Amino acid sequence: MTSHELKIRIMRRVYVIYYVRRALSPRALKMYAFVAACLGTASVVSVSNVFANMPGDFAGIGTFLVAAFANTQFVVQALSLAALVTLGVLVTDIVRSFAAMPRVSRV
Repeated sequence: MTSHELKIRIMRRVYVIYYVRRALSPRALKMYAFVAACLGTASVVSVSNVFANMPGDFAGIGTFLVAAFANTQFVVQALSLAALVTLGVLVTDIVRSFAAMPRVSRV
């Protein structure tokens, strides 16, 4: 095995480890959980019918969503809550990462 082949083999392993760590990072896992909860909800709920039944006025949307949520199956409620909770955790994580960034001061 030549030096060049050894370098290619080592770098391939480094790339695999790098991408696996990125794919399994805490933020990526939160994204996967959010997408899974949204897809699970969309597979059980007819989203087009929900939008078709939604009232046109802005004030009625809140009461419609509460009534629609209250009158659904437990699976839909659990998946919807899981999506909302993971979205909240993900947004909190993103806000904290921006808050931790160093500030640039102008002179």
